[in-house]
Amino acid sequence: MVIEKFNIVTYIKPNHDFEMFATSLANIQQTKYLNKFCICFVKKLSNKFINELNKYENIIWKDNVNNYWAIEMKKMIDENNSKYYFIWEEDSHIYDITQFEKTYESLISNDIDFMLTQDKKWISRAEHLLQNNLAIQENEFLYFNWGTNYAKFCRETSDNVLVNGAYPVTVNGIFSKSLLTSLLDMLLESKYWKNITAGNFNHFHQNPKLPHSFEVFPGFWWKGKNNGYGNNLEYKTMISTIQFAKELGGRLINK
Repeated sequence: MVIEKFNIVTYIKPNHDFEMFATSLANIQQTKYLNKFCICFVKKLSNKFINELNKYENIIWKDNVNNYWAIEMKKMIDENNSKYYFIWEEDSHIYDITQFEKTYESLISNDIDFMLTQDKKWISRAEHLLQNNLAIQENEFLYFNWGTNYAKFCRETSDNVLVNGAYPVTVNGIFSKSLLTSLLDMLLESKYWKNITAGNFNHFHQNPKLPHSFEVFPGFWWKGKNNGYGNNLEYKTMISTIQFAKELGGRLINK
């Protein structure tokens, strides 16, 4: 089976810690499944950062971008076509590239829409669904559907499952193009987006010109239509219990 490579699309500051940025950049370049690496920088880059980026032929970047992050993400997707996209974070680190590639291969072969690489709250979601026979475990991989109804189910049946939204536009995740573009379109058409682009937000994490906001907007936005659970959406997702244990220093998932 031919494994299609993914593109990275990301919108970052960058952080002032150059060594962290350079280390993370070199780390993700190790995977054989990376194609293009597309970055929008909010700030103007110093020569030090520019020289580091120029070491890699597959990186396309622009700096000093004064625009909304979701619009820039859409542009990068439209201009750099791929079936899958990875939203990278400048301080992320994949501790086991081989396991990461094995998980990505499973994503491709099972036609999965979303694969998260780092996020503790997905452990509790996956466990709860597995305990209720709403997930399938095959060796170290756990496959399950997620979206409006599953988020609602977890909220209503457990006090231990952290659910801050059904729509994960988040860093350190690999998305199918169809899911990611649907999520961005839904965001751009939402009342939440209209409010924050009008300046109606109380925390800098909601600032639509800062990269932080694409991690937190579901928690503020999804309580809208459909009895408070947002637009009806469902998609296929997966996690590697081995990868999560290595990345987060956690335990394997138990049923």
